[in-house]
Amino acid sequence: MSVTEQDVLPLMQMGFEPREIRIGLRATGKNLSVAIQYILNVREKKRLRREEEKKRILLRKKAIKWGKTKSGNLIDLSILKTLKSMGFEKKLAAEALKQTDNSEDLSIKLLTESPHLLTIRDPKPYIPTQEQIDQVTAMGFEAAQAAGALKASRGDIQKAMDMLLAGQVFEPEPETPNLENKVDPVKPSKDLEQESLDLEISELIKDVNENDDDSHLDFTLEDETQILEQYRNIMQQAMNN
Repeated sequence: MSVTEQDVLPLMQMGFEPREIRIGLRATGKNLSVAIQYILNVREKKRLRREEEKKRILLRKKAIKWGKTKSGNLIDLSILKTLKSMGFEKKLAAEALKQTDNSEDLSIKLLTESPHLLTIRDPKPYIPTQEQIDQVTAMGFEAAQAAGALKASRGDIQKAMDMLLAGQVFEPEPETPNLENKVDPVKPSKDLEQESLDLEISELIKDVNENDDDSHLDFTLEDETQILEQYRNIMQQAMNN
């Protein structure tokens, strides 16, 4: 069905895009009012699809935060929510799911019978402030030892001083050499996975905006003229043979 510039112009003046106008007019037999409703319905379907896919991807991002099970799967957030509603600490529940490979029953058993087997590692080392270090060094301790004790006690000054008074020795951290050509540190796998998911979201939105079930109805008048000319040539050759 031919869709001319004159057919497209009224809907363009209403703010619709040429591509969706061509598809809408061809899908509805060039019925203007029906085409408008058709375009609006397609827009709503695309919006809902984008929202659903974004929710799915964002859930994956949340799951990545908790790490992976022993077999490499992401934590099942629905089971994690169930365990939390049962009164279990969320971090411990997540660790149980990692160790049991997302088994709800085994996780409950682990949490109730052997919680001591669940070890939670803090991924971020504690960095004491200069003020905290000064408070400890004021008691006569060296700065490097004060910093080490504060890191081990995660900022608890009294506990840090108890450690030092008990004779604990903390190895000073080696200084990072100042290289002229500094190599960028490798990003943690979690950061890379989240970047990948961000890219997936943007690619998804682009895909939803550009592709739909009626894309075969989108071609310009010039395209249509060329197609008809090719068709006539084919038919003429068939008649000559």
